[in-house]
Amino acid sequence: MNNNITLVNDQDAADILGVSKGTLQVWRSTGRYNIPYIKIGRNVRYRVSDLMKWLDSRTSTKTTRAKSQDCTFFIEDD
Repeated sequence: MNNNITLVNDQDAADILGVSKGTLQVWRSTGRYNIPYIKIGRNVRYRVSDLMKWLDSRTSTKTTRAKSQDCTFFIEDD
């Protein structure tokens, strides 16, 4: 068993991710993002290593543009 596991609470996890505690709670309750967490009784804890892996998975090296819809505008003269 790895005895070097660092667990953090909601607020510390939110600070690491750069979001509010409330945002992190919403993500967890809605399943918006698959960030692993541990329930210990009523307490929620996050492994720092899981948070770092999640951040790494969200890292992008380029931005992609969404393809815009071709729009045609008709201007009618009165």
